[in-house]
Amino acid sequence: MFVDFPLAGGKRFSDYVGRGTYVLVYGWASWSAPSVARLSRLESVAAGLPSGRVTALSLSLCDNPADAAAGAALYAPSIPLAVSEESAPAGMLGITTLPALMLFGPDGTLLKRNLRWRDLPKILRYTGGDA
Repeated sequence: MFVDFPLAGGKRFSDYVGRGTYVLVYGWASWSAPSVARLSRLESVAAGLPSGRVTALSLSLCDNPADAAAGAALYAPSIPLAVSEESAPAGMLGITTLPALMLFGPDGTLLKRNLRWRDLPKILRYTGGDA
């Protein structure tokens, strides 16, 4: 089921997902050192995503927008950044720990939660991309 929620800066989650493409979402927070460390991995993975079929989104959860923006600019500058200052979206998405890697379908439905980086070749095949 699609879930929508408000983000910092007057945006909504639906501004990024549910727009006709698969979206690989990386949930993280500036206060979580392990999740910040993997932002650069998202940057490199995003370069190999099939254009027009799969996009990447950096979703900072329970975070200060300025801190999230600084981390994203340093480690994943080409990835769109969405920031939630509230804890409710993490619960709505079923995220219990950070970082979290998820795949959303073209209609915004959460298809897979708790992905591992090693799952990405299989995900790319599923979405019509190359392995």
